[in-house]
Amino acid sequence: MGQPATLRLQNRSSILSVLFKHVQLTRPQIAQLVGVSTVTANSIVRDLLGQGLVEVFEPSPGPLGRPAQLVTFSARAGTIIGLDVQRHQLHVVTGKLTAGDVAEEFIHLADGDDLTGRVLSVLEQHREIGRWGLLKSVMLSLPAPVGPGGVPGEPNALPDFDFPRVAAWVKASRVLMAYGNDANLAAAAERHQGYAQGEDSFALLLERDSGLGCGLFLGGSLYLGQA
Repeated sequence: MGQPATLRLQNRSSILSVLFKHVQLTRPQIAQLVGVSTVTANSIVRDLLGQGLVEVFEPSPGPLGRPAQLVTFSARAGTIIGLDVQRHQLHVVTGKLTAGDVAEEFIHLADGDDLTGRVLSVLEQHREIGRWGLLKSVMLSLPAPVGPGGVPGEPNALPDFDFPRVAAWVKASRVLMAYGNDANLAAAAERHQGYAQGEDSFALLLERDSGLGCGLFLGGSLYLGQA
């Protein structure tokens, strides 16, 4: 008897999460970490293989004989994008769903350019021909406070940026998208792999053409201020 659909989706999500964290695992290891039977783990891994999200390989044989196959994300499991939006420049960083190589591009904009249209053009291009497979997720960095649902607040350095137009594209394309203030995202990046690694409380000042922003960590958490 098969699993109920909701439970199977939860187990699928958990398996993808442990693979993202551990990179390479055997099927029994997946079953143990997720807390499911080996039969269930094998079944879901088989589905993921069929969808092109994961692949399996055999490590080199050791003194104890043939090792178990390892499951890992496929090199074309999906493309992710970080897109920093400024009035005169788009900074586009693309990568694969798991850690690895990234590609970087700077797109210069002239006064009068359709900023929203250029952003959508970048997203559409990568949705159609993502280097690492289908476009799965986008992180949009904006020089403005970002409220619930990604709606830019005030002061907004990009008053002509058409958020509803972008939101409509996201809904139609079924791509996951998150939004953040540029200074907050810069602070999060510094804490993750920059000079602020291991620091629980610090401030980052970000000076750009759009103005001066501040990202603040207090007690290990990003301070978001008033919503």
